[in-house]
Amino acid sequence: MAAKLTQSQYNPIKYHMTKTHIELYNEMTSRGIIPCFEMDDFGCIYFDPTQNGFNVGTVANVGLLKDFEFIYDSDFSFDENLQAMIEDAQEFYNNNK
Repeated sequence: MAAKLTQSQYNPIKYHMTKTHIELYNEMTSRGIIPCFEMDDFGCIYFDPTQNGFNVGTVANVGLLKDFEFIYDSDFSFDENLQAMIEDAQEFYNNNK
């Protein structure tokens, strides 16, 4: 049986740096987390992984309608990249009203 890491042994930054953003995205969705965030005035904005980052946009019956691509920065954690993506989306949608 594999040994479990204790809280003091778990390093979230190191853990996130050893996996690709696509693997982390798949882990997130497998836990039932919907890949979207809500924005005032725009409703829900969704994101899908690409080789370089995430396509960001709205959805319809045909799937994601890409509005822009967010380039993933592997020097930062998955959470930091998601926060930066949200900030970019806010700027994009506020400037394109």
